[in-house]
Amino acid sequence: MQHSPSFIRSKQRFSPPNTNRLEQSGQHLAGIASKSAIAIGVLVLIGWQLDIAVLKSAIPGGVSMKVNTAICFVLAGISLLLKTHQPQSARGEKMASGFALSAIVIPLLTICEYLFGWQIGADDRWLGDFKAIGTVDSDLMGINTAVSFCLIGAALLLINSPERRSSKQPQHQVQVDGVTIAQIMAVVAGSIAMQASVSYAYNVRLNTVMTSMALHTTITFLTLSVGILGLRSDRGFMRAITTELMGGQSARRFMPAAILAPAIVGWLILQGLQANLYNVNVALSLMSISLTAIWLGQIRINAGILNRLDYDRVRSATRMRSSRERLQLALRAAKQGIWDIDTQSQTLTWDERCKAIFGLPADATVTLAQALDLIHPDDRQRVADAVQSAIREDREYVEEYRIVYPDGTVGWVLAQGRADRYSTDVPERLLGTLMDITARKNTELNERFLNDLTRRLRQVTDADEIQWESAKSLGEYLDVDRVTWSQVDWARRLAKIERDWHREGLSDAAGIYTLGGSLPPELQVALFAGEAVAIDDLTTEPLLAPYLDSYRQFGARAVAKIPCLSEGRWVATLHVSTQRVRHWREDEIGLMQAVVRQIWSIGDRARAAQALRVEEERTRAAQAIVEQQLGEIEAIYRSAPVGLCFINTDLQFVRLNEYLARINGFPVAAHIGRTPSELFPGAAETIEALYRQVIESGEPIIDLELSGSHPARPDLLRHWLVCCYPQKDAEDCVVGVNVMVQEITERKRAEAERQQGQAALEQQVRELDRVNRLLGESAAKIEERNRELDSFVYVVSHDLKAPLRGIANLAQWIEDDLESILADRVRHHTSLLRNRVHRMEATIDGLLDFARVGRMVAPIEPVVVSQLVAEVIDSIAPPPTFKIAIAPDLPTFNTKRLFLSQVLTNLISNAIKHHDCDHGSIQISGRDRGDLYEFAVADDGPGIAPEQHERIFIIFQAVNPQRRNDSSGIGLSIVKKIVEAEGGNIWIESQPPHGATFYFTWPKNSNISV
Repeated sequence: MQHSPSFIRSKQRFSPPNTNRLEQSGQHLAGIASKSAIAIGVLVLIGWQLDIAVLKSAIPGGVSMKVNTAICFVLAGISLLLKTHQPQSARGEKMASGFALSAIVIPLLTICEYLFGWQIGADDRWLGDFKAIGTVDSDLMGINTAVSFCLIGAALLLINSPERRSSKQPQHQVQVDGVTIAQIMAVVAGSIAMQASVSYAYNVRLNTVMTSMALHTTITFLTLSVGILGLRSDRGFMRAITTELMGGQSARRFMPAAILAPAIVGWLILQGLQANLYNVNVALSLMSISLTAIWLGQIRINAGILNRLDYDRVRSATRMRSSRERLQLALRAAKQGIWDIDTQSQTLTWDERCKAIFGLPADATVTLAQALDLIHPDDRQRVADAVQSAIREDREYVEEYRIVYPDGTVGWVLAQGRADRYSTDVPERLLGTLMDITARKNTELNERFLNDLTRRLRQVTDADEIQWESAKSLGEYLDVDRVTWSQVDWARRLAKIERDWHREGLSDAAGIYTLGGSLPPELQVALFAGEAVAIDDLTTEPLLAPYLDSYRQFGARAVAKIPCLSEGRWVATLHVSTQRVRHWREDEIGLMQAVVRQIWSIGDRARAAQALRVEEERTRAAQAIVEQQLGEIEAIYRSAPVGLCFINTDLQFVRLNEYLARINGFPVAAHIGRTPSELFPGAAETIEALYRQVIESGEPIIDLELSGSHPARPDLLRHWLVCCYPQKDAEDCVVGVNVMVQEITERKRAEAERQQGQAALEQQVRELDRVNRLLGESAAKIEERNRELDSFVYVVSHDLKAPLRGIANLAQWIEDDLESILADRVRHHTSLLRNRVHRMEATIDGLLDFARVGRMVAPIEPVVVSQLVAEVIDSIAPPPTFKIAIAPDLPTFNTKRLFLSQVLTNLISNAIKHHDCDHGSIQISGRDRGDLYEFAVADDGPGIAPEQHERIFIIFQAVNPQRRNDSSGIGLSIVKKIVEAEGGNIWIESQPPHGATFYFTWPKNSNISV
């Protein structure tokens, strides 16, 4: 769908600055006229108020200006002054129109009185006691004055009317609109005032019903008329006068003579007539002859000016025609076209070259909207904004942008032009030239792409990655479908593609191919010679007809193949293809060839650098291995707990370590270059015989034991283990002997001691067997004693608890039977008896539990400590006044539930039992201590003094037993015994009277059976 360009749509909103000097002078003249009218009106009003005759009447004894006339002049002047303010606001326009309308009301009513004989008394309302002199009716405004005011007021109302010029109407043609009508009214009002002014000059007295017009009234009307004409001198018929065209210049030259000459000539002739120098007939003939002479002189002057201007125009036209012909020749040589945008008619004109640049036929008709559609979408708005800016700011238009050819390809053009305003301030057209810069732009873009690609790829060190990045970047830049590098093996006629860049949806072309499978021999020879092959459409190339299927499977319709030669050999090919027909431009082929040269050069350097790095890495690795081995050998020589040395074929020491030097009893330096016979002659014969055997046979001697004495301790027999290995060169010849000497004196001594120890150990084993038998017999006896002890404890507890239960029952029966006659003292004693019996039972039970600890077996089972604590509390059944808090993070682990329950029961029940109040709080918590859990039972009771902290864990050592009769003093001792038997510990922290906290640890893994 076609649309209007943005610079055409915005044309009607364009408001150019006013640059015409005459128009600016007219605005200034309007301001002066408005202020003059206001000043004259105010001065006349002051004259009437203060009775100053010279202000009321410019001529002594002459006609005076009426008060209502002065008021209307002030109103009209204010209206004109407001309309000179630019830009005109809506409020200012309304105020100006209000003042203009007010200036019309009184004159309009006065005209009605003259025409219809009405007695409205409008002037009486304004004049009051002020009566004008020198008029027919001192109360009424003159009819000529009233008409002039109506014309001036109406002109002020219409002078700012909006322009409604048609886009097809020429600028020089006068448009009849509100401004034109206002100017005509101003001219009529000025003519009436002019007639009155001439009457004063000619001393004419009006003896009609019309009231005479005062002199300063005529001057003020002329001033307002001139001000109104100057206010909008750029519009209406004033446009033809103020324009810079020849018509305007001629009008301005004729106007002074047309206005002043008749008046001056008539006044001069009138003076002669009044002096009786000639009669009326002569006066009229003189008038005619004078005016004719004046006009003929004016015509002669104007004709001379017009001839000079026309001569200049003809000469300029000739030069312009010559320049245009030269311009056409230059444009044709530069392959530039000419375009013309008419902003008034919104039309575009292209010459044939412009159409050819856009790929259009010479007879094509192109509108502005169509031309805008031919611009690339990404550049379209920028171009439209540039055109609009050139028109608005009257500056040169220069833009480079892309265009889309009818076949969809993209080109570049350079457009240059400038707005032409002719004689008006509104630009009428934009003229310029158009040049195809596609080749230059593509070259610039190609060079920029190649430089950027080269700069980026120089940072890449891997040759394969360089080829991949170059293929990817080139494919995206050229907007093709596939770019591939292939390595060519010309001898085997093979091409190998390792990585293939292609658009999504196409198959991968990586693989190994025969050159004859896709290229005819003619093209192979061309590529081998280094020539590029570019085919716009494979289907139209006869040579490739047998190979079309191999190209179609990879979606190729147009292909370009660029060979890469290295040292005269064809080593690689750059393949570029598209799925559609494509015309390969010369700059594109040149770019691909440049890419091949640059990338292959960079790749060669990368491959060489990569090979060098690999070789350097290999060398460094080998060197590191050698250094490591040398270091290891050196470390072995320095730190090995054996003697090491190297003997040459002359039996001389070449190298040895400190350990062997100590064995030999000489420093290392004393060995170098000397033979064993020179160092220790007594033992040299045997040692040198070994070395000669190895040198001559080339076979090693391993683990040979030698014995002898040390030079420093000749009385001590020492033992050595010797190994001799032949050292051979590359030709398998023995060049020396590597000797390892290990002193085994201590080992020999240890072997003797081990044999002695083994005999002693056997004796100890026999003794241990005897002790084990005795221990077994003792364990059986102990087990029997334990069973007897258990039986005794049970019998004792049974025999002791039976009488106690009888005593308790007897005391209860006595109380029950003699309840009514027992004295309080006796009842108290029986109660003490029962309590002590119960205490004795508890003591017996505690003794039984204490005796069982350490001999009872409990199973290991999963224990949720929080549930166990809840069960213990439920079994104790504490008073409801006690609050027991259980920490939420108590652990779950495998342990002996019975023993842990017994410990918690004792601690919680003691906290309740030994509390000093009938209410309280208890807190049970725990935390992880590595291999142990630490549990705490805290209360807010009376607490335990620090000196009692150790004593409370001793059996029968209760704290304050008088406070509790049922305390046996055994519970904490049982707790301590259980905790310690399980591998834990128990302690107390307390400071009376702030309660007590019992801590105990419990192993996470209970592997001990108590």
